[in-house]
Amino acid sequence: MAMMTGMEMLVVVNEGTVTGPQVAGTSSWSTDRRTLTFMPAAALKSKTTYVIHLSPSLAATNGKTIDMSQGMKIGGQVVTGGMMGSAGGGMMNGSWGPGMSGAGWKASDGTFGMLFTFTTA
Repeated sequence: MAMMTGMEMLVVVNEGTVTGPQVAGTSSWSTDRRTLTFMPAAALKSKTTYVIHLSPSLAATNGKTIDMSQGMKIGGQVVTGGMMGSAGGGMMNGSWGPGMSGAGWKASDGTFGMLFTFTTA
């Protein structure tokens, strides 16, 4: 499905974990808006784990948000509040707030989208 304009802002790459440092780079859509390509500003570190974090607010051109359950079929993992540090005074001092990933990152069910993890060679 083709994605709405601006949805590239709701996909980030972090080093280590979903709350790790965000990898600087640029994202661009294919002509049909079905494939997003991320180009890091610097080479990724070798033998390092990275996380691709998809916002639950990602929406197609028809306005419907993507079905995160489909991502679980290909190795995705739902991002919970505990992973974001919202439980027990973690990274966000015990509560979710704007700034970490900005608006559009908390779903109505309290989750924070989906992540996919990979490790470089």
